[in-house]
Amino acid sequence: MYIFLVNGGNLEQTAADLALSISGLRYRVSKIESILQQELRNPMIHHQLLLSIQSLMMIGEIDIGIK
Repeated sequence: MYIFLVNGGNLEQTAADLALSISGLRYRVSKIESILQQELRNPMIHHQLLLSIQSLMMIGEIDIGIK
């Protein structure tokens, strides 16, 4: 999800960065939206999620292996 958010929701770029098919990525995004009950394409939700993930990374609560 982090890469998707960093790429501004661009499916093609995210799929290329993660070496996934577009359809596989769409499935994963749909699954995340279902779990969160939020639309990731909503700019406000998109921004809040990205900021939350980056904050957790900064304080060391999560490590996604990307510098």
